[in-house]
Amino acid sequence: MTLRDPIQVVISPNETTHARTQKLAIAVTEHPAFELVECREIPVDVQFRTGEAHINVELKEPADMVQSVLNGHLTRQVLAMREAQAPAMIVVLGSLKDVEAAIPWVDSNGKRDPKARWSDLGRVRAFAAEAYSVGIPVFYWDQNWEGHLLSHAKRLLQGGNILATIPKPAEGMRQVAALSMLVPGLGPKKAQALIDGFEGGFFALMWLVCRPYTEVKILDSLQEVPGIGPKLATAIMEAAR
Repeated sequence: MTLRDPIQVVISPNETTHARTQKLAIAVTEHPAFELVECREIPVDVQFRTGEAHINVELKEPADMVQSVLNGHLTRQVLAMREAQAPAMIVVLGSLKDVEAAIPWVDSNGKRDPKARWSDLGRVRAFAAEAYSVGIPVFYWDQNWEGHLLSHAKRLLQGGNILATIPKPAEGMRQVAALSMLVPGLGPKKAQALIDGFEGGFFALMWLVCRPYTEVKILDSLQEVPGIGPKLATAIMEAAR
């Protein structure tokens, strides 16, 4: 297949009923560089293919983005996309302000809780930085998102860098800041010890606490890190969940 051949676009069967992917399908049929191919089971919402190369894409509405970050589902998706060893991205169909507005002001009991909201906002921002750190950028496109996605996919399949259009976060303190924001009372020194104590860093830690292990096993694993006692291990587990 040459660069003049159409880029194949595969949409997951689970996505075909959504208005967002119907909008994407229309954009694909109107673009000469792309063709919509038969729906098949794929591990993500949308996949772009040319020859043996492919790009995996997860689509998220602002509210879905927030919920998926807070319940750990998006962390697991990022890990799966990373293990697939193919270029991947998360596309939020809205602006960062839309995502922030989707974070609830009230808790599960209907009580207004600004402190919890700011904590959740920190977790969402930290997630984007950590996803970038493993090579999976988060794009916020509130206008003509389908056009941006097609242009970006075409550029990548022609040899572009998936991270080139995203400012690179500062090295070193990024993971420490993310973990400190995630867990109330966790200082930078112990956050660094936690990251150093898990091969794979922040996402490896989140993978541990999000998996269906017994709480005892999770707490024991966390307390193997120097300086992490029972109280802090419990706080880490509860914050991540």
